[in-house]
Amino acid sequence: MLYITCVDDRNWFQKMGSVWYGDSSVTLYLPRDMYNNLYIEAGSADITVVDDLTFRYAEIKTGSGDIDFRSDIADTPAKLTSRSGNISVSHIERGGFVIETSSGDVDIKKVYTCAYKEIKGTADELSVLSEYFGFDKEISVKTASGDIEIDGARAVDILLETTSGEIKLADVYNYVNLQAETISGDIEAQNVVSCISISFKTTSGDIEFKGIDSYSQMNLATTSGDIDGYINSKRYFSIQTASGSVNVPVNDVSATLYHCSVTTVSGDIDIRTPE
Repeated sequence: MLYITCVDDRNWFQKMGSVWYGDSSVTLYLPRDMYNNLYIEAGSADITVVDDLTFRYAEIKTGSGDIDFRSDIADTPAKLTSRSGNISVSHIERGGFVIETSSGDVDIKKVYTCAYKEIKGTADELSVLSEYFGFDKEISVKTASGDIEIDGARAVDILLETTSGEIKLADVYNYVNLQAETISGDIEAQNVVSCISISFKTTSGDIEFKGIDSYSQMNLATTSGDIDGYINSKRYFSIQTASGSVNVPVNDVSATLYHCSVTTVSGDIDIRTPE
């Protein structure tokens, strides 16, 4: 077990000014291997954990600094927390993540928490997927005013929540539930597949998508924003709108198991599927 602590040993009168002179940093080199636990806590420092390392568990906290994490997680999902800094996770081949920040952006690229396995079936048949892969293979992100962007990911569950930020998804394969929710931001998705369900919700933002699909349920909801996009498979639609225009394909009676609920109050709805 290794502990590293940085202590500010300046005299009290040296801390009265707002200017800090000198470089304050710590660089730790570790052999390429698997380690048990990693815990890092800092006030305003940037934190980088490079690749070629594996931890059974990792927890990183910083106040206003950024977090750049590129190591695999073997067991319990890693917890990455920053009040106002940005959080980046990239090039992960195993392990889940729970990410929280107040005003920082979250950027996830090429994060594959579990092995690829193409599965199709009914919702009941697919409900065992969490037990098959393990509940620790999730990606969970919460931020207040920051944007959330995922470019390349594979996970059992993906849960994304922001208040005023935008959510962008590209090249995502999800095995159970994919949920993305924002209040005033837009949601954009391209090449996104979930085995069981997809849920996109926003209040005043738009929902735009191209090439999304789920093998069971799909829920798209906004209050004053528009919903526009292309779904890869035929759907049985349930549409609710007060004053917006609606353009969706005629319901396919053979696709009742592939239900798609679309709800808006004043926004327009324009959805295309294969003919």
